[in-house]
Amino acid sequence: VDGLDGSYRWVDVNANLRPYTKVMIDPVQIFVTHDPGYKGMDPAAMGRMTDAFRMEFIGALVSGYQVVNQPGPDVLRIRLAITGIQPVPPALGVTDFIPIKAVFNVARDAAGSAPRVAEMSGEAEVLDPKGHVVGAAVSTRKADKTLPQGEQITWAQLQTIAAAWGKNLRQNLDRMRGYAGQ
Repeated sequence: VDGLDGSYRWVDVNANLRPYTKVMIDPVQIFVTHDPGYKGMDPAAMGRMTDAFRMEFIGALVSGYQVVNQPGPDVLRIRLAITGIQPVPPALGVTDFIPIKAVFNVARDAAGSAPRVAEMSGEAEVLDPKGHVVGAAVSTRKADKTLPQGEQITWAQLQTIAAAWGKNLRQNLDRMRGYAGQ
């Protein structure tokens, strides 16, 4: 995707999506790295994360599309996934952070005090009512703010990424339906 490093998009240029004004967003899937060092994942924390992620997409779509909960002959289905999750042990007594390793070092220094930036990877698919993929995207995106080394990641650091992806999905869906610029 021009201007978005780490983002790739595929669109079926032969698909006619103009008549679709309804979308259904499946529950968000989480894909853990192939060999996480920590095997435990708090289901409640992951549920909060996936629900908040999904709501960012619903928020981006609701002003131009009817968001429904059931498939139908006039409904586009959107499947979302957060990928490359590396669970980490949660800190004792802390409940508002996401116990995953989703950061990278901007620069390494000998003391290990370089700031870090939250980063999230995700995938999206748009399917027509017959289940044919008509659009797909993968992206790795960095948050806007740096974090001190060792600071836990909260949803606030990742929310801006999810919001940007939701906005991009809306723009691309509009474009696929022939309504670019509206």
